[in-house]
Amino acid sequence: MDKIEEVGDWTIREYPANGMTHAVDGWGIRWYCKSIEDARKTAELLNEVTRYAVDMSEE
Repeated sequence: MDKIEEVGDWTIREYPANGMTHAVDGWGIRWYCKSIEDARKTAELLNEVTRYAVDMSEE
């Protein structure tokens, strides 16, 4: 398993042995993606959703 980069609260990881890429958070939640670029986009979107949810809970 290779760590590619951090995107907000998410880490992009790649498994070269089986060609899988995923975005994983600190709780171990994984979003499997077809490519590193898809994993980046997914992590960015999930960060936005999390920020929105936090903002809504504070209102």
